[in-house]
Amino acid sequence: MTINMDTTQLQGKTVKSIHVKTSDPLSPSLFLTLRANILGSIEILPNSVIYMRRRAGRAPVARGLIRQEPTEAGTLSVSGVTTSEKRLVASARKLVKPRPRSDGLPAGRPGDWLLEVRFRDDVPVYGKLDAKVRFDTALTRQPRGLVDVESNLEGPISLSTPRLSLLPSINGEARGTVFASIRQGANPGGFRAVADPPELEVKLQWTTERLVKIDVRWGGGPLENASIEFEIDGESLRMPVVWKTGTD
Repeated sequence: MTINMDTTQLQGKTVKSIHVKTSDPLSPSLFLTLRANILGSIEILPNSVIYMRRRAGRAPVARGLIRQEPTEAGTLSVSGVTTSEKRLVASARKLVKPRPRSDGLPAGRPGDWLLEVRFRDDVPVYGKLDAKVRFDTALTRQPRGLVDVESNLEGPISLSTPRLSLLPSINGEARGTVFASIRQGANPGGFRAVADPPELEVKLQWTTERLVKIDVRWGGGPLENASIEFEIDGESLRMPVVWKTGTD
């Protein structure tokens, strides 16, 4: 029996439990404990998971420092940087002078590599993200490095309901209301609401600089596959609208 341990993201003292099933009726199961002190080639600072954060006036970015482990021989050289997520691009550059502590990172040293992960210019920059960034190190003990990138970024528009159900009024019409909140940094002046079908009446009323009340009216009759698409800063969010014979 051969047991292999993937040490790509492991460093220092590590304990793993192994469950082995056997054909021996007296010992059908064995539990083994594997202990190791793993010496890697690099350290990821502040840790091996970096987070995509949105800062005022700047595009979301995740940053990490890649530092050579003191006991590793050779010279760290980061290359072949790839991501598992098509929406992302990643790059790494070598520090030639000290970098002050900033952006949630510790101070950088000459010889460290600064890893930066961003969204591509042609994709929406919001939503949940769980990606992996891989790279070559040119070092013996750990020739390949791995960093996890996570985020859950708020979109430019947040709605009080993801799906609007219209309610009948006394004159046979159907009405409903939804509130839209505009994210800080987005331009409220560019906010638009486009109804499908266009006969669906949409009225906007700004209650604050970044909160708009949206009253929706339908004159009557069946309403199928209806929606309102909200647009701002080149991004859009679609909200289904439903009303069936006066009931949802």
